[in-house]
Amino acid sequence: MKKQVAGRQFFGVLGFRIGQLVFSFLMSVMVARMLGPEVKGVLGVVFTFIGTSGFLFSFGLASSLIYHTGRGIYTPGEMVSGSIYWMLVLLAVFLPAAAGFYHFFGQTVLKGIDPQYFYFSLLLFPLFLLNLVSGSIAKASGKIGQAAAAVFIKEAVYFVAMVLAVLVFDKGAGWIISARVAADSIGMLLLFFIIRKKIRAADLLPSFSGRMTRDVFRYGLKSYFGSVLQPYNQRSDIFILNYFLGPVFVGVYSVGLSLGEYLLIIPSVVCFVLLPKVASAGPGEGAKYTVSFTRRTFWLMLVSGLAVLSVLKWLIPLVFGVAFGEARYAVYILFPGSLMLALAWILGAFFEGIGKPGVLMRANMIVFAVNISMNIMLIPAWGIKGCAAASTAAYVLSAAFLVRYFKRETGMGWLSLVEFRAADFSPALLMKDLGLSHNGRRV
Repeated sequence: MKKQVAGRQFFGVLGFRIGQLVFSFLMSVMVARMLGPEVKGVLGVVFTFIGTSGFLFSFGLASSLIYHTGRGIYTPGEMVSGSIYWMLVLLAVFLPAAAGFYHFFGQTVLKGIDPQYFYFSLLLFPLFLLNLVSGSIAKASGKIGQAAAAVFIKEAVYFVAMVLAVLVFDKGAGWIISARVAADSIGMLLLFFIIRKKIRAADLLPSFSGRMTRDVFRYGLKSYFGSVLQPYNQRSDIFILNYFLGPVFVGVYSVGLSLGEYLLIIPSVVCFVLLPKVASAGPGEGAKYTVSFTRRTFWLMLVSGLAVLSVLKWLIPLVFGVAFGEARYAVYILFPGSLMLALAWILGAFFEGIGKPGVLMRANMIVFAVNISMNIMLIPAWGIKGCAAASTAAYVLSAAFLVRYFKRETGMGWLSLVEFRAADFSPALLMKDLGLSHNGRRV
């Protein structure tokens, strides 16, 4: 039954994520067509800074909240109250750190980013943490589908606000950042509404518990050191590219990067469902979930990715504009890396779920060093092509490292994770994973 529930949750979350994908694609086209490569590049750098900073200052809180709440070690109310206390502490550290970063690097890795855009975007940081806390509690409480719906609504609000800003009022980057702030605020409120029956009004007040702090951060820091480099492995190229070539090239590359990452919707949904399932099920049953979803993910991405690659030469100039035509080379080079990144994500969720985030930490440390050094070497000579090649090489290395440890933990290697089995896609098995019988009724 657990496997059936996991399958049902996967397909439910996938539907919401596909909706988000549509919104993301339309917004990317809108910005590219109406505002051009430079504004798109500015927004890419600003949002990348906030996203990576959120992970840097979260200290593994998301995984720890899921782990401790999912196993009933602490109540959702205790988790929320303690997390809000530490969120305020993190905010007090982050704001001066961000200001200092802009002061020292505003003319290098952040060149072309106006101060008003940068400082206004800092409002997104506390919203990131509040969404992280409420979303993690919702997932740990079994409300995975509702949490995905809340994120979908948030992105729908962002899309509508962007349409108004760009198409109706003819505004630029500042209004788009404002739209993101408004959407994230609504998403946070929705997530807290989902868990309202799990918490009391008093739980929204910050409180400090030494025992809970010790337990939460002991696990969280292990997860943090395992995954903190992951967003930098995926996004450090944006800062390095901006340093060498500027926002216009970042804007072109971001189109290719986005198209390559659209394929990652499937593994992102798998990880969304898999981590809390493995945390509650344990290594044995968790390994079965992992292998089953990994095989299907690999082949779905391979087939759909090849279909996308075949039309890129005409698709990108037609949809985004001639100025973005070079972005197709980034997609070509990133595609094999995306397949390996998907594998690394899923295996990383498995190791976090069984309480061994240290494996992910070692993988990400190696990949980070390789990715940074290769970007620095390849971008000056090859531009966005070199940027994409560095990322692909790093993702392949990450997947190879994690497969090795997965085999050591479970006895299952490369073949079990990527072999094609027609039965994986049989209607009977898909219906079983959805929790349906042959006549379409719930089982």
